[in-house]
This record gives sequence, structure tokens and C-alpha cells, in this order.
Amino acid sequence: YIKINPALEQLFALPAEAILNKTDEELFGSTGKKFDEDDQLVLQGEMIDTKPTLTLGKTRRTFHTIKVPLKSPEGEIFSIFGITRDITKSTQLEMQQKIALEALKENQERYELVFNNALDGIIICELNEDGFPDKFIDVNNVICRWLGYMKEELLQLLSLIHI
Repeated sequence: YIKINPALEQLFALPAEAILNKTDEELFGSTGKKFDEDDQLVLQGEMIDTKPTLTLGKTRRTFHTIKVPLKSPEGEIFSIFGITRDITKSTQLEMQQKIALEALKENQERYELVFNNALDGIIICELNEDGFPDKFIDVNNVICRWLGYMKEELLQLLSLIHI
């Protein structure tokens, strides 16, 4: 590390002097060795785009790191430019959203199973301010069979009814 900002000092909970001129392996141990290997690839002209998860102190954090070679006007690679963003919160939110969507899908499947296999005919509608049916939203297979209509046909017919 040849230049760092205050955010990195805060993240590492170390003063700049303890970070400057250190390699990733010196800072992160065996985990940092992979980062140093990535640096060698960048020095050969590759761009690295990774999302590693590290334990800093007692906290696990996920980062988005991009490293690119810095080239002289003659095209010679002379250093690495890297930028790292802490994406822990957004990663956690994405995971929570994924879990919630899976639960929603599972509940939707259960609802449809019960709705379409009920012994009774069911019509679902929105109610107006007065508590009367206003808009018909869904019908199950049983009510369609009883009335002799396809689902779309029955919903269209019901939309013509004004109560």
C-alpha cells in the first residue's frame, strides 16, 4: 500500500503508518496471499474484479475490489490502482431479499394449491369504502366449473357487474 485514505485506516482500525508499504499477505495473512497473487496478474496487464469476504477484528465484511494496471505514456505497467468498497450491508440486504422472495414464492404456491383445490367456489374481490364488492380480482377452478366459464371469461363477466 503506497497511499491510503482515512476510511481504510478506520476500517482496519490501524494508523496509516501501520498499513503503508505493507503487502496484503502482511496485513491479512494467508488470505492476503490470494490478493498478492491477483496483484501479480494485474502487473501482467489483467483487471481484477472480486468480492471477497474478510474478517477484520471480530467482524466479517464483504468488499467489492477492482484493481487495474497503471501504465506510463509509453504503455509500460508501473503500478496498480485499486479501489475497494465495503458492500457488507448491501450484500446482507440482497440475501434477506432473496430469502423473503423465496418465502413469498412458497406461500404463493401454497395459496394457489389451497385456492384451486378447495371444495367451494371462491371469488376474490376488492371492497369499496362502504364494504361492498368493487373489483373482482380472482376466481378459483370450482366456481368456473360450476358456472361453466373459463377463468378469464368469468372475470370479464364479473367486471361488468356493479353492485
